[in-house]
Amino acid sequence: ESTRREVVAFSPVVRLKFTQGIQMGTEWTLGYGPRMIGTGSIDLHLEDPSLPSVCFRLLPENDGTVISFKNETDKEVRLNGKWVETDILKDGDVIDIGTTQIRVIFDEGNS
Repeated sequence: ESTRREVVAFSPVVRLKFTQGIQMGTEWTLGYGPRMIGTGSIDLHLEDPSLPSVCFRLLPENDGTVISFKNETDKEVRLNGKWVETDILKDGDVIDIGTTQIRVIFDEGNS
């Protein structure tokens, strides 16, 4: 079916660094997608029980060189301070989910 997505390598690799909340200090390195982030996610599990089962997804576009952010909530998740349904992730973006804050870092390999 057409909605099925193949696993694609992220280029650059994406790091999600928790800068606020229960998981502060945690850092996830994501080398491929699509990925689902939330309390119901097996591999990218949010520990705050007040958060939704699925908060957002990271989807590879253009062979993984562009990473698209897909909000799966009505209001809980904000990108750079505002609710958006979908947007292209950029280095330095900040994702807020309740009291949890995550900074997006792209590893270009030359930083």
